Amino acid sequence: MEDYSVSHDDKQVAFSLKDQNGVSHVWLSPTDHRSSPRELASAAGQDSPRFLPNGDLLLRSTEDGQNFLYRISQDGTQRRKITPDPILDLRSASSGRPLGGGINQAKQRKRLHTRTGDPPSRGRQRLPLTARHRLPG
Repeated sequence: MEDYSVSHDDKQVAFSLKDQNGVSHVWLSPTDHRSSPRELASAAGQDSPRFLPNGDLLLRSTEDGQNFLYRISQDGTQRRKITPDPILDLRSASSGRPLGGGINQAKQRKRLHTRTGDPPSRGRQRLPLTARHRLPG
């Protein structure tokens, strides 16, 4: 597991894993372990999931060797690019912290805050896994 985020209601966890080819994919899993993790399908590599207060996810997606910031619903629909400018990294969506580590950082932060609001930061938590619900990969 590379990175993860827990939903604001603590019912879902989104995480990214690399496949055997080294391409990252984002998965969703309920924290109660009642169902298996499911992948958010995408033709492009994606990682760094972050939950927004309404349950949607922010994530970094790779297109033609560049990273872009996307917003996507938990069911994998309504996928849309937040900013047309590439980003280097998606570290935090909390107030004032860098969202993209590049030249357009201030512009990206302004666009994100106008389009998505300012979601609070979530700390990392260690999640118990059962033998029945092993992580894919």
